[in-house]
Amino acid sequence: MKNAFFPLALRLLLVILGFSIAACGLVLMLKSALGMGPWGALEVGLSGMTGLSVGHMTQIISLILIFVAWGLRFRPSVITVLNMFFIGWFMDLFMNVIPVGKAFYVNILLYAAGLVLYCFGISFYLSIFSKQAGPRESVMLGLSIKLKISIRLSRIIIDIFALLLAFLFKGPIGIGTIIFAVAAGPLIQQFLRLSKALD
Repeated sequence: MKNAFFPLALRLLLVILGFSIAACGLVLMLKSALGMGPWGALEVGLSGMTGLSVGHMTQIISLILIFVAWGLRFRPSVITVLNMFFIGWFMDLFMNVIPVGKAFYVNILLYAAGLVLYCFGISFYLSIFSKQAGPRESVMLGLSIKLKISIRLSRIIIDIFALLLAFLFKGPIGIGTIIFAVAAGPLIQQFLRLSKALD
């Protein structure tokens, strides 16, 4: 997208649209009962333990991560804060309208659609504000700078940490968690390449 041609307000609305798509994808994966990514599994596990909604727990975890990233000297942006609020807010909306899959093939379709939508939503907002990181990405970048390690290794460290906590708090870990770990990054990258090709 040619950012120069988009007024800031319109660009922010498009970013929020991207958050809504990503949130829908997360809820579809949750409703499939096949497992979620490490952070989603942690948030769902904590939601079940505390009684808070999944969306509210997502917001709380995101807020904590913003402060952690700030402690690592990676300052949050407006997009980071919008990510924290809107993804959780949209998740609670979609939780009330998307049904649980009742057949295995339906669950497979729910998971596949959820993964694609999540990756598209993330790449959609990144294509508009390419240098603005969400809470998890902020911690990843801050940790990379602090420890002087690669971004890839930093991401692996925080995802393993989230996965261990998700297991501890009985989050939805399953075959979908493995698929997410393998496929989410490449899918987001492909959507970003497609976006650049359409510029």
